[in-house]
This record gives sequence, C-alpha cells and structure tokens, in this order.
Amino acid sequence: FHLADILPSCSRKTPPAPVAAPLAPEAGPPAEVEHLLMVAGGMGLTPLYAMIQHWASARRTAQETRGASTGATNVPSRLTLVYSAKSAEEMVFLSSLQALEAEIDGFRLCLHVTRGEPLHGAVKGRIQLDHLVAALGDGTKDEMDVSKVLCCICGPKLMTDGMSMLLRALGLQPGQVRLERWWCGDHEKKK
Repeated sequence: FHLADILPSCSRKTPPAPVAAPLAPEAGPPAEVEHLLMVAGGMGLTPLYAMIQHWASARRTAQETRGASTGATNVPSRLTLVYSAKSAEEMVFLSSLQALEAEIDGFRLCLHVTRGEPLHGAVKGRIQLDHLVAALGDGTKDEMDVSKVLCCICGPKLMTDGMSMLLRALGLQPGQVRLERWWCGDHEKKK
C-alpha cells in the first residue's frame, strides 16, 4: 500500500510538478510504510481526505480479516492527520474525521486553528516543529523512528514548503515527503 500507487496524475497541460510529487523525483517511498502522516492547511485537506478515506477502508478490511488469516497486512497501521485552518468554522470534513478517530484504531487527528477560538483539544497557532515531533511519535518511546513514515502535505505553498523543511530536519528522506501542488508560478497574494 503506497499512496504514490493510488494517486491520479495531474490533468493540467503544464503542471509545475506531478500530483503528490516527492521532494526528489528519483526517490521512492520507504519499502515498508507503517505510519502515514498527513499535514493539511485549509482546503488542502480535500485531496488528503480522499486518501484518508481509502486508508480507512483498507484498514477496516485488514482488521476484519486479521483474525481469519495469519499473514501480515500491507496497510499502514497508523495514520496521523495534522490539520490547520484559520478558524474551526473553516475546517472541512471535521465531523467525519472525528468519527473516524473514534472508530478506527490507529487514526489520530491533531487540529490547529490560527485565528479565532480553537475547538476543545485543538492547538491555537500554526503547526510547529514540536507538533510534528508529537505527531510522528507513538507515545511509548523516547526516540522517534521515521524510517517507516510516508508524509503527504497539501496546503498553501508557504506552508507546504515550511512543513517539508521541518520534516527533513526531523530526518525524513526526500522520498518520504510528498507534496500536493496545484499552483503555477507566483499564486500567493502579495501583502
């Protein structure tokens, strides 16, 4: 189960990069993925939500058939979504994501609100390095093992660039960090 295998190619005439492009095109994902880390900013959750739904379906099937077979599954056992939006009201698919967190063992939702009042359990402010460390950890070890992590990031360009730099600083290799890109040229608003 590799997200790179299930993602459609970009249909634009001149895309700046393929959908979910790795930081280094020649670098592939890890041979074995145990933890999917999704980092979304605002409406950047939309393409990641489809991937989360696919993982949830595969995870349910793997959990249902685990008792019937002794073979290992190739569905990652963990998916963590770190999701940031300006306000709680702007968070799309929130009730569905909260239901998935309650239903599926291995799914964790980490919410951030940059403006306005955060929901109960959400962090006020932007995603920082310590939030990524917490998202990558499993809560049982002092050390963080990133060798079997695949990360997909989607959001505004400055956010995706910043998150990919932070993840690289934490030891993720270029093939482990996938960026969803839909912008062409300088699309960011100048202030």
